[in-house]
Amino acid sequence: MRATTLLLILIVAGLLTATLTVASLRGAATDKAVHRQVEFRIDINTADTTTLTLLPGIGPAIAQRIIEHRQEKGPFRSVDDLIQVRGVGPRTLEKLRAYAVVGEEMEGYGTEGNIRTVADVQD
Repeated sequence: MRATTLLLILIVAGLLTATLTVASLRGAATDKAVHRQVEFRIDINTADTTTLTLLPGIGPAIAQRIIEHRQEKGPFRSVDDLIQVRGVGPRTLEKLRAYAVVGEEMEGYGTEGNIRTVADVQD
């Protein structure tokens, strides 16, 4: 009886260890994926709707409002001007600030339409 109980305890302990190991490996893979994100910049004064939706927090509706704002009031002077677009609040602005640029801020990046990537510069 004791041998059977001891065997069951060892089996359960082994299963728990295997489960925890797999879970930690999955977490490690996720952490590595986060650090491999592609860095890019989008010129908000020239980007089309599809390109603007690549910005974090910007969907098709807000992208269209950005374009309409540009058409009605002229080009944005800075990324901070996006706060004037309905649907872009302080949190959204902070999320996209690293990816959105205006004109001259694009210097130092290669070109692929309205998107400029660090990879283009390194090639």
